[in-house]
Amino acid sequence: ANLDTAAHTSLYIELATDELAAIIHDSDRAEGWSFAWLHKWHFLDINKDVRDALLAVFAFGNALVALMGLVLFFRRHQ
Repeated sequence: ANLDTAAHTSLYIELATDELAAIIHDSDRAEGWSFAWLHKWHFLDINKDVRDALLAVFAFGNALVALMGLVLFFRRHQ
């Protein structure tokens, strides 16, 4: 059910048990969209192997930046 609220609240009911399954607001919708499309890289309509290779490169880059941050942190606090 969509409610007429400022946050455009939607209620989702589990029909098998008649229990409230989720309460979704606009902020939840944005987070869900960003996870489904950006985090999972569905916006790239390319070969799955190429997409996985790009993900691996970016994951390695994130790990490298985190490692450099730790090195700088420990250098400063010696």
